[in-house]
Amino acid sequence: MNSSKKHTIAYPQDFKKIFTTYYKSLCLFANSYVKDITVAEDIVEDAFIKLLEKRNEIRNEQAIYAWLCTTTRNQALNVLRYNKNVASKKENILQTPSLEDNSDQIERMMRAELVTELHRLIHDLPPQCSKVLSMLYIDDKSVAETAAELQLSINTVKSHKARGIELLRHKLRPLLLVWLLSF
Repeated sequence: MNSSKKHTIAYPQDFKKIFTTYYKSLCLFANSYVKDITVAEDIVEDAFIKLLEKRNEIRNEQAIYAWLCTTTRNQALNVLRYNKNVASKKENILQTPSLEDNSDQIERMMRAELVTELHRLIHDLPPQCSKVLSMLYIDDKSVAETAAELQLSINTVKSHKARGIELLRHKLRPLLLVWLLSF
């Protein structure tokens, strides 16, 4: 997350921006616990609903992100506990990571934040590179599908992909170094 985002949040104007900024990475974070993307999306949506209910208490964007991560993790663990209780009644006990060490939680949060930063960097690329990389890596489309949808040749899509990846390499080196050194 960008540390320069210390301004006070105005609801509902900034809520959409907060939602689009953090939704995907929080879904990945929740999914790392529950291993079901649909359940993870429900957890994250519930976290945003709770955020709206607490909008008068949480006004700083950094505090909001930390609160959303904590709420998402706690709800994911609650889902796992519920599933464990249901499974134990059926004699099929699931192992829950509720006792996982703090370093695993920190790693999951850092991974989610790295994904958020990667999405931001992709969107900051030149427009065509950004569109191509978003479609290929975020929307998980093939080169042919991307070319057809953007009405470009396959070679043009490959060129934008290569250029975008090269630009990202230069921007990501410092981030990856910090991330790798944290382990």
